[in-house]
Amino acid sequence: MVIVVCFCEYKLKKLPYVNTYAAKEYMFKKQKDSTEILFLGSSQLLDAIYADSIHAKIYNFSNVSQTIHYNIALGQKSILQLPKLKTVVIGISYFSFFYQLEDIPEAWRNHYYKIYHQINPYSKVNFNIEDYAAVALCKPREIVKLAIHNFKNKDACSLTSYGSLFKTTHESITDSIALQRVLFLNKLKFIGREKQIKDQLAAFVALLHQRKINIVFTSTPVHPSFYKYCDKKIIKANNLFINQLNNKYGSTYFNLFYNPLFIEEDFANCDHLHFNGAKKFSGLLQKHLQVTSKQ
Repeated sequence: MVIVVCFCEYKLKKLPYVNTYAAKEYMFKKQKDSTEILFLGSSQLLDAIYADSIHAKIYNFSNVSQTIHYNIALGQKSILQLPKLKTVVIGISYFSFFYQLEDIPEAWRNHYYKIYHQINPYSKVNFNIEDYAAVALCKPREIVKLAIHNFKNKDACSLTSYGSLFKTTHESITDSIALQRVLFLNKLKFIGREKQIKDQLAAFVALLHQRKINIVFTSTPVHPSFYKYCDKKIIKANNLFINQLNNKYGSTYFNLFYNPLFIEEDFANCDHLHFNGAKKFSGLLQKHLQVTSKQ
């Protein structure tokens, strides 16, 4: 039994496609010498970046439920390893300033960042075996399933070579579904986190500015049904904060959060783009990048 556990632990830590975290780290290292634009965000940006529309070598380090804390930590590590880096694109979502990852039911993702990216959570926590043993992250049946598939996870294998993971199916989008999604996100808003997270982001932007790296914030489009139920005070506060950073550091905000150019077929669900929408969004982003690079 001990031999089996040790074998699985070795595979889970050494093979590149056991999960999206391992795959992201592996692919980043393969192309770090050529990357010119780095993308940092949550799943909304993970799904939205299509490399063929962007005239530069890119890497998309976004991931599912990835918070500002982890975007910053990945960015801080990455800029030291990217000799050709010119621009960092930071995704800003409706909920970006709501919570740290340890606040929500997906706190288990903290362990993956610790093992595969060597990044600690924002808050200090007690010792957890899951922070060091990869086998502890998976249930036995999950490890068996991975072993059957040569320790290759479906989502990890679906990532593009530059780190994006596109949605290619359309889910049902209704007012009721959109309302439930917004209400769910609103419940995740933790009092006291907003200033803390904004201070973190401001410090990171100051670092990028000091290193003369171009900074672009972006908000990917959401379906009108989602936008309709969003708290407009939150949207206004988010925009105000980003514009304050722009004024101070010369960054820009490519904000397409609500944009009539994006039609039903461009969305996979109420707040994520379909592959078709990703190509459209990336084409528009490229035009913005061209303009800002000349300024």
